[in-house]
Amino acid sequence: MNLKILFLVYFAFLNIIIYSQWHPDSRVTNDPAASFCTYNNASCLGESSGITHLVFEDNRRGLNEIYYKRSSDGCETWGPDIRITDTTSPAVTAPVLSVSGQNLHVSWVSGSWPNYNIYYIRSTDNGLSWSASQKLTKITSYYFYPTITVSGQYVHVAFQEQDSQYVYIHYIRSSDGGMSWGPDLTLINSYVSQAPCITNEGNNLHMVWYGAFSQNQLPCKIFYRRSTNNGETWSNDTMISSGTIDSWNPSISASGSRLNVAFEGHINVNGNTEVYYTYSSDRGLTWQPEMRLTNDVALSENPSVTGSGLNVHIAWWESRDGNYEIYYKNSLDGGLSWFSDMRLTNNTALSENPTAYNYGNDLYIVWYDRRDGNYEVYCKKNPNANMVGINNMNSNTAYEFKLLQNYPNPFNPSTKIRFSVPKQAEISINLSDITGKIISSIFQPKQFAAGVYETDFDGSNLSSGIYFYSLYADGLKIDTKKMVLVK
Repeated sequence: MNLKILFLVYFAFLNIIIYSQWHPDSRVTNDPAASFCTYNNASCLGESSGITHLVFEDNRRGLNEIYYKRSSDGCETWGPDIRITDTTSPAVTAPVLSVSGQNLHVSWVSGSWPNYNIYYIRSTDNGLSWSASQKLTKITSYYFYPTITVSGQYVHVAFQEQDSQYVYIHYIRSSDGGMSWGPDLTLINSYVSQAPCITNEGNNLHMVWYGAFSQNQLPCKIFYRRSTNNGETWSNDTMISSGTIDSWNPSISASGSRLNVAFEGHINVNGNTEVYYTYSSDRGLTWQPEMRLTNDVALSENPSVTGSGLNVHIAWWESRDGNYEIYYKNSLDGGLSWFSDMRLTNNTALSENPTAYNYGNDLYIVWYDRRDGNYEVYCKKNPNANMVGINNMNSNTAYEFKLLQNYPNPFNPSTKIRFSVPKQAEISINLSDITGKIISSIFQPKQFAAGVYETDFDGSNLSSGIYFYSLYADGLKIDTKKMVLVK
């Protein structure tokens, strides 16, 4: 058996493991009223310190309001519902969440047609208590589709505004963890600019949306902008979908220098929408041509993407089974190839609007469906979705946490890093520059069993110089080694 066949068998085996690890559906909400999570342009889920956090909208009191729940066992069971809004507005909707340590940041839309505003609230103690809500928009208008991300003390919120002629993208940020906010900036001003989705890796912000600069430039395309200084300045627009596809509802995720974007596209052949994917491996400087991931006569809508290294996960909802169900697809090689579609839900009711979110090894899919007679929020977990890409060299010879010297060293552009784990622990490796500033994660926190492991590091996107890599176990720094990149 040659090396290529071994490689394919290995990947097939890994994917069998990933697919077989899905836990049963976990019902998150349970009351007679309708409960909804958000759209695919943002996340309603987050995790930190072993706690999974969720926000959703519910009208049990006769008005839509935002509720919060948390789980300490990885989505298996959930604590009580906590109402975090208190409003008389008839419409409170589209709650979005971003988590950084014990700090939870939530934004949503509130108002009544045609007047809406964007609001914000935060918790600094893992959801045990909440601040007063703040209205981020000063002029009442038709605002919608909020999206939020956090980078240290910077909290970034983007949203759309629609008037009688145009649809705009707005951006607003806080530099003190959400206590105060800067000016509301009209970031994108064109004929149509809708459904922004924002993410970050460090100080780098990445935003996608769909739109057209004029009526003559329809159909809509997917556009991208980035900021390398926490939103102080932004790049020009880059169109990242082709002109032949009417493209909508993008979702973006960042993992190191890799950006993954999924969106729904409409080709006027069979009249249905399909899921498309594109990626950048250089923090948005260049983009690959889009790849069509679904191909059937049903509607495939609102894809949500997340990624960890070369692992890419996409969830969407579609009607190929006669009613809407949640589907999932994954890639283990950075989107170059994809495994078959997997149906995650199987009931006669509607299942809609999934959110894909990963933390360490864990992959969560959250959605809402009507299997219980009314809309309720459900969650599904795969605890081993991101375990590929790190080889277990030996499971019997690790007696201590140890970080070994990378080899080769100096290197260009790739090198190997080996480390040992004596017991089950959450392991991560960060990369720092010569000043000690962390510039990226070689890999994010993952649970490892005892063993000796080896991972590859690619420095193609770094300049020549001295760097340091540090091993962390359960949040504690174990050791630091020096590596030299020579180009």
